[in-house]
Amino acid sequence: MHLPLIKLSLRRSLLPTLLLGGAVVAWTLWSSQGRELVTGAVTPGLLRYSVWMAGVCVAGPLLIMGAAQTGHRLAREDAAWTASRPASRLSILLSSWAGYCLAACIWLLLVAAAAELSAGEQEERSLQPLGSVALTPLEDDRGYVASWQLEANSIARDLVLRIPVGLIGVDGPSARVLVRLIRSESGALTEREQQLATTRPIEIELPEGDGPLTLQLERVGEGAIVLVPSKQAELWKITEEPAVASLLLSYQGILLACAMIAWAMSLGVWLRPAAAAGLVLSISFGLWVSEGPLGGWGALMENLSNGDVPGPPTLSGAFTSLAAWATGTLMGWWGLRKGGRG
Repeated sequence: MHLPLIKLSLRRSLLPTLLLGGAVVAWTLWSSQGRELVTGAVTPGLLRYSVWMAGVCVAGPLLIMGAAQTGHRLAREDAAWTASRPASRLSILLSSWAGYCLAACIWLLLVAAAAELSAGEQEERSLQPLGSVALTPLEDDRGYVASWQLEANSIARDLVLRIPVGLIGVDGPSARVLVRLIRSESGALTEREQQLATTRPIEIELPEGDGPLTLQLERVGEGAIVLVPSKQAELWKITEEPAVASLLLSYQGILLACAMIAWAMSLGVWLRPAAAAGLVLSISFGLWVSEGPLGGWGALMENLSNGDVPGPPTLSGAFTSLAAWATGTLMGWWGLRKGGRG
């Protein structure tokens, strides 16, 4: 690692990101305040979502394009300079990558601070994902009641179950349902009556106690047909620290940025900058709509807009980011060596 080269990459990447990204985030906050004055319907979750979407969608392409141009420059215009340096090509590549990653880290932390300052105090409870539980259908003689068994054996305290639903508008566009969760051993139960007009999941708190749970959905009156299209429901934990949402997003964003910048810089060694940046942005879009340790950003942002908190950090995400970074860096180093010999 070479400190002057890290500073050079940091200066080249951070300045345009701060100027353009800061302008877009400032405009987003100004427009959100305008909507709040007019409609009064801008929640803290929506403010966080707006700031994060503006910060990620502007800074991401800028950093990726800059990294691809840097890799292309090292392999083409600066090839003679890198070959004459006492430092190895891998050290030069890593120093350039480190400068761009520092810029990404600084920007993500600034976006997190702006999101939390704009959101202010949380008005409603926040939920954080814990995992999923299987829904096993049970037979029920009552045609208007659907039942499932859930294996949730731990003592439940401050836990919420989210059940995915769908609607078929036969007798109307909405339906009223009565939701029950019953402990099979103790008989403890919680129930909630809810009007469904969209496909937003049903939420109900788990009753305390041990043993498996029985979930019952009962349609009250006429209305649309309610379907549960998935064989799994999600467990969420009620948290009193909604401000941790931006901190967790920063962590996941840094993992993704380290891997994507490494790949953009290394592909820039082999391809033209536009082609390299376009390929990495296509991969980023795939991660946005897919699941996985570094993916699921679309669902993550949707949950953020509802006031929810991302899940806690996982080792699989860190190892996946490390593996992606190492693979991309080695490919770029190989390209620089091949260009140097030629």
